[in-house]
Parts: sequence; C-alpha cells; structure tokens
Amino acid sequence: MIHRKFSAVRYPLYQMAFLALLFCAANTAWAQLSLDPSFGLGGQVSTAVNSFTHDSAGAMVVDTQDRILIANSGIDSQSIVRQNPDGTFDSSFANDGVLALDFAPSDLAIQADGKIVVVGTRRTGDSTTDDWQIVRLLQDGTVDTGFGTMGSVIIDFSSLADNANSVALNNNGDIVVGGRAFIDGFGTAFAVAQLDTNGVVEFQRSDKLGAGTADMCMDVLVQNDGRIICAGLVRNFSAAIMAVVRYETNFEFDTGFGTNGVAQVDFGNDPVEANSAVLQPNGSIVLGGFVESANDRSLALARLTSAGVLDTTFGNNGRVERAIAGDTSETIQDMLIFQDDLYVAASTFQTESYALLAFSADGTEISSFGNNGLAVVNFNGGADFTRTMGVHQGALLLGGGVSAASRTESSNIGLARFTTAGVLDTGFADGGLREISLSGPVNGRALAALRQPDGKIVAAGFVGASFNARNFALARYLVDGSLDSGFGDQGLVFTDFNDDQDTARAIAIQPDGRLLVAGNAVANVETEDDFGIARYLADGTLDTSFGQNGLAAIDIDGRDDVARDIHVLTDGRILLAGNGFFTNAGSPRQMTVIRLQSNGALDTSFANN
Repeated sequence: MIHRKFSAVRYPLYQMAFLALLFCAANTAWAQLSLDPSFGLGGQVSTAVNSFTHDSAGAMVVDTQDRILIANSGIDSQSIVRQNPDGTFDSSFANDGVLALDFAPSDLAIQADGKIVVVGTRRTGDSTTDDWQIVRLLQDGTVDTGFGTMGSVIIDFSSLADNANSVALNNNGDIVVGGRAFIDGFGTAFAVAQLDTNGVVEFQRSDKLGAGTADMCMDVLVQNDGRIICAGLVRNFSAAIMAVVRYETNFEFDTGFGTNGVAQVDFGNDPVEANSAVLQPNGSIVLGGFVESANDRSLALARLTSAGVLDTTFGNNGRVERAIAGDTSETIQDMLIFQDDLYVAASTFQTESYALLAFSADGTEISSFGNNGLAVVNFNGGADFTRTMGVHQGALLLGGGVSAASRTESSNIGLARFTTAGVLDTGFADGGLREISLSGPVNGRALAALRQPDGKIVAAGFVGASFNARNFALARYLVDGSLDSGFGDQGLVFTDFNDDQDTARAIAIQPDGRLLVAGNAVANVETEDDFGIARYLADGTLDTSFGQNGLAAIDIDGRDDVARDIHVLTDGRILLAGNGFFTNAGSPRQMTVIRLQSNGALDTSFANN
C-alpha cells in the first residue's frame, strides 16, 4: 500500500536542536582517522535547527555598541545569542544572531579588540569526564581559528568531572578561568587557569581547601594589580561556608590575604554559599549567595577587606541576610556595582520570579528602590529564574529563563530591564521585557551523512515538531563546514509525511545530483511505521516527479516497518533494506528488501510483488 497524504514544512533557523557532524580525514585504516581542522570547529559542526529545550541566559555581557551577548546554557540547548540594543536578533552575528555550540557555556567576556571569549564545560563521555572548554569568536560570531587549536582550547585537570564556571580578563588581555576540578580520591577542588591571548595555557592549578569537602570556585575576578580572586564555597554533607582564594600573579597563594591566601566566611552554624563576587573601588570583595536555616533559604551578602578579613562596617558585622516575603527559598545569582551602589539579581524558588535588590556601598538596603528595596517581575505566570545581570544603556538588565506562554513544557530566554529606581524600563523591548524563543518541542539528531562529488556534505536525520511528531531533516554543508545557503532554507530542509513520527536513517545520491532519503514514516494516522522515502532536487526542494509530490511510503503488513539503508542501481531503480513486521510470521520482525522503480512506485517484478 502506498499512502498519499503528505506535506512538507520548514522551521526558522533560530529554533534550536542539534544536528552534529564529525568530518574525518584518513589515509588508510580507520584507526588512523583524525579530525580535519579545516572543517567547522576543529573538524566538528553542530547546527541549530529545532528542539525541545529549556533555553536560559546563564551569563550575559554588553558590548561597546550596547549589543547584548547571551550564553544560552539551557537543557539540550547551548548557544551564543546576540541581540541588538532594542532586544531584536542581530542578524550580523553567526546565523541570524545565534551560534550553536557543542559544549555548555557558563560565562563569556569581550576583549578590548571586540573578540568574544566563551568558557564552559565539554562532555567527553558521561558527566564524570567533563573538561573545560574555551573558545574565542570574532565579532561576527565566526570562530577565531588563530586561537588555541582552530579556535578552541580544552583543559583537563583530572580526567574526571571538571567544570569551568567563570572568566575574566586581566590588563594584559590574558584570559583567567575559574571553576572546579575533580581530584580522584579527594573530591572537587578550587581550580583556576590562565591563557595568553593566543590560547596557550600559561598556568593551571587545583587546590583542596578542606578534607572531605566539595570545594568550588564559582566566580573569578582580576584585580588591577593582576592578582586573581576565586570566590565560591567549601561544602560537606552537613555544612557549607563561603570561601575566597587570592593568587599572586605567579599563581601562588597570596599569603597576605586571609589565612595563607584563603578567607572563609560563615553565618554561624547555618550553611552559606557564594555564587557571585564583585570588587568595590576600594578593593573590598563582596560575596553573594544564600544562607540556609532549618526551614528557609535567604539571600546572603558578606564583605571582605582587601586583606581578606571580614569587614565589620558592612551590614551587620560584615554580613547581610535578607528574606523575600512569600518565599522560603531564594538565592543571589549575580551582582554588580553601578554608580557606587550594589545591585543584586536573585532567584525566588516559590514565587518563581526575577528579583532585583539595591544596597548602598555599606550594605544598607535602599528602600526607595522598587517596592521597599525589591523589584520583582514574572513574564507569563510560570516559573521564571534570573541568573545573570548587566548594565545596558544606563539601566539594569536581568537575564535568565522564563516559562514560555504557549509551551509550558519548555522555557525561553528572558530579559528584563529596570531603571535605577527599580521600575521596568518601558523604553526597552515590550514594556521592559524581552522573551527570546530559540526552541520548539522535541529534539533533533543526524543519523546518516554522505559527501557529494563536489565535496559538499549532506546530513540526514530528524527534528521534532511536537512530542509525537518528527520530521525528516536534511542539512547541507560547504567544504569548510558552513551551511550551504543554496540548499533548502539557508542549508536546512524539513519534511513531514503526516504530522507523525518520521525519521530519516539513510541517504543516497543519484548520478544527476538528486538526493534519496529513507527511513520510517507514518503516512496514515491509523497505521504504524512504514518504509518512508523522499527524493529531493539538488537545491533541496522535493522532486514532485517521485512518488506522491516527492514522497512515498510502503506498508509491509500493517505493522512497524523501518528502512535502514538505500542503494541506487545503475538503471535508476532503488533498493531499500531494513526490517518489516510480518504479523503471521514465526518471528514477526524480518529482514526486508524492497525495490522501487525510479519514479518511486513498487517494482512488482522484484521478488514477491
């Protein structure tokens, strides 16, 4: 049976998923394969198409042209996004404002020359073998191949779970990265590394601050004199304290800071952790995070002098604890100093809203800001969590993740801009708010690829339009790994048989350049999977002379059938191989071969009809 109900659809490029492609060059055996650095980023390409994701602004910076750079570190969605000053996508950056990444970005910084440094965590296997990854981009979002190895540097401290959390630049342009390293037998440790402007690692070290504890550097700062500050926490199963390490320019502990280079801050017997740190003009260090009592988690601030001693002139003997009414679990995610005041971005886990607070330099809350010192916003009535902040056009910009109004199963990047009075700045975006949608439901994957005679590479797989609907997906790349804009919609093609689960698993090319893609498709909602095949012209449009408007589906016996390979014969006829489900067979799932005529009709002269 050949089913006849088909439709073809395309999705905007900025919707997210990942078709990942590795391109290798070899002379002989497979064991000698090595990644070709002239293709994509060190031989690898990851393409944003369409995915069920949770997008979130994990970090954010504003460049000299007031453009907003966002590190999207959502679940199954990693990218760098650049917005124009008004909050629209900057089409001059990467692919219409979005650059897909194959690692999870955690922070970014802009060099004096406008180049963009992105740091994050690269998964090499499961989560126990993560490494640090540092990538540098040119201003237009292309990879700076003069940095590291074709634009990228990998740092592996221990062959275990290492995570890069923060980046800062010193006065010489060197790149300083802070995070954690996992030391086998001892657990996580403070970790810091410095790279020169070419991406050469000049120094790296990791240090345990406590026995039997989990130690993490969450934020890294560089003083004007080049000394490095790592702020974070030391935690065990029952307690936690804020911790700060200061390193000399030679990366030795600064023994004049705290106790032999380490300062620790407790809030009595209550666990307290630091997520963020900021330097005040006088060299004091303000730490922000949370303090946890038996029934509540509140915002926590502490200030150290430049010598690493608790500054008792700040707040209440060096500490500030601030609860938010109606919430029992809140934490400081980011901080900045603007016009001498301290601004704090916080997440509220019960009211699930963005929260912004203002304090004077001595830790006194500014009650005239917002509503009694607190400004709160929720985008769509769902779960919103702020994670980062910056100064944008003289106002305070918060970024994070917001529940999508139309798809409560996913989240979008949310930007909220407040004036220094703590009210939404209606001059920005939509009344002060900007929701950035990068994703659609479900996920995407490449399952087959081939290289055309002209050197272009075509990958085939699927993307999802909903939880229950997958579509054939094709992406074509030029020899350098960039998408071929002459193919489909800016290099991408998506094809739907009947709004159900269609998956491309094999691809072949005809001598005339037309592409055949096969897999499984549900062409009628009342049947199971069928052998599905589509034929495309060289430009990615469906070949309407094939099957029904370019598509054909073959049902074996009314049950699940999957095509797994395809071959074009010299006379133009087409072989499909896979498995068919035969209801009355002794073993119902059988190896199956089908032959089609060149126009997509069954070749009844082959085998049993």
